Amino acid sequence: MSHTPPQAAGGPLAGLRVMEIASMAPAPFACTLLADLGAEVLRFDRASDVDPETNHSTDPLARGRRSIALDLKHPEGAALVRRLAGHADVLLDKIGLHAQDTAELFFDSVRVPAANLLGTEGRGFVHLMERLPRERMSIAVWAQCVTETALEQTLEYCTGRAAFGKPVADFQHSRFLLAELTTQADVTRVYVDRAIEALKDGTLTAVDAAKAKWWATELQTKTVDRCLQLHGDYGYMAEYPIGRAYLDARIQTIYSGTTEIMKEISGRSLATSGKAGR
Repeated sequence: MSHTPPQAAGGPLAGLRVMEIASMAPAPFACTLLADLGAEVLRFDRASDVDPETNHSTDPLARGRRSIALDLKHPEGAALVRRLAGHADVLLDKIGLHAQDTAELFFDSVRVPAANLLGTEGRGFVHLMERLPRERMSIAVWAQCVTETALEQTLEYCTGRAAFGKPVADFQHSRFLLAELTTQADVTRVYVDRAIEALKDGTLTAVDAAKAKWWATELQTKTVDRCLQLHGDYGYMAEYPIGRAYLDARIQTIYSGTTEIMKEISGRSLATSGKAGR
């Protein structure tokens, strides 16, 4: 095992400890940025990625980071990672959305000057809830865009890929499935567009935003899953966009309110309006 000493601490993130495992790190640029801002980034490399003469990582993005070369498959290497992880503030490791970094930050005994206060003191959660419909609409739009893109890519793939002597798109199952998915995408697009207009006019309700969010994201996960199936084993390869879209889609029905919570919001409003009508 070899390592290089960390650079001198400094910057607004001095004291922050970040772990980056080279074979799993989703966002190397993010780790570089954190290091440049003063964080101590502990990078795990394969031994072949470290210059034996200088013990420095050969990765051009490794500036400002300590580099440790070890075999993660070896029991001692795995044990070291687990031990160091207990002392790290941030561990970047997601199954999808590798193009964006996710960090867990802790602020202990931090004082915020009155001049830097956002909103009303003590009403942070209320302000957050007030903006949730807008956030959920942004996710619904994202889901719709991914759904339509996945269908376009899959249609192109199925018309160009031959199986048993004819294009995949010529099989009845493929045509029926694509017809079903495109119909659902077209119908969802109308609802999402209407919700966007309501958001623009300031009339979008929390219930309508919840409906758009859960329906569009559930359709996204279903569409991407079926499109990957039509790609066959190629769809399981990370080099194909549909494979990456499959991993990225899974979080869509979870963050900013799970599908179950979205249905609860919608269902509760129906129960309330039903009682009011009696």
